[in-house]
Amino acid sequence: VVVIFDATRCPYALGYKERVASMAKEYAGKGVVFVTVNSNKTEASEEVAADAKKHGLDFPVLKDEGNRVADLYGAKKTPEVFVLDPKGTLLYHGRIDETHDDPKNVKSPDLKNALDAILAGKPVPAAETKAFGCSIKRA
Repeated sequence: VVVIFDATRCPYALGYKERVASMAKEYAGKGVVFVTVNSNKTEASEEVAADAKKHGLDFPVLKDEGNRVADLYGAKKTPEVFVLDPKGTLLYHGRIDETHDDPKNVKSPDLKNALDAILAGKPVPAAETKAFGCSIKRA
């Protein structure tokens, strides 16, 4: 399961929307489930739903009222990624890749590398990377 803490107004999170939608479709057939969680107190549920529809996020998009889920994960940024196995063991934590701007400039597709390693039964090459983006706006 890929859990991504997301936002509707953060330029970093917005820069990844199409990549995340594409990755979710690519990995769905391989048994990987994507979920985004919006924990920002400043972004209403209706705004989160409209943003997901606008960007073609065809997987669960959840609103975390009161930051309970973000607090459980220790999430601080949007976007920030947590990959868990079926038992709930954390296999990867960090960024999607190193640039939110142009996908053609990606040299280190960290999330993709992690998923490919997990699916191949290999250790994740970099199990922890530094997430960057906007801070989660807590209650």
